[in-house]
Amino acid sequence: MTGTGSRPPGADGHDEFQDCRGTLPMEHILSIENVAETFGISRWLLRYCEFRGLIKRRNRIGATWAYSWADCDRIAFLIKCRRAGLQFGEIAAVLRAADDDSARVHEAGQELCKALSGKLEARRKAIDEALSELGHTHSLLCAKLGGDCTAER
Repeated sequence: MTGTGSRPPGADGHDEFQDCRGTLPMEHILSIENVAETFGISRWLLRYCEFRGLIKRRNRIGATWAYSWADCDRIAFLIKCRRAGLQFGEIAAVLRAADDDSARVHEAGQELCKALSGKLEARRKAIDEALSELGHTHSLLCAKLGGDCTAER
């Protein structure tokens, strides 16, 4: 959902469904249930992100509060960062810097992004080393069993 794909007409603003209220089937509305299911996360996590001010359902379609496509892009970013091991506080600081209009805040955000990138690069290096060691150990174990285990990896 980040950056590509077709979006419905008018999906670039906060009130994206203004012209088609009442005509969209429920499964096409970016409701909390549909977004949670699409991303494979819980509604509680989305509500927590709302509570932290990271996302906000700004649109109403009938009685249903809906997310915008921009919120879905942000949710995808949040999920990727969390899966990489970043904390909500770290992610929130980056998002606040991106949302702010101050050059000083942007500079601080850039520094934070560099620091977090360095943290993730160090983690990637450690993971690569561990994978290499596990592959080597797997090969040793296969040799001890006297078989060819290359197809199992």
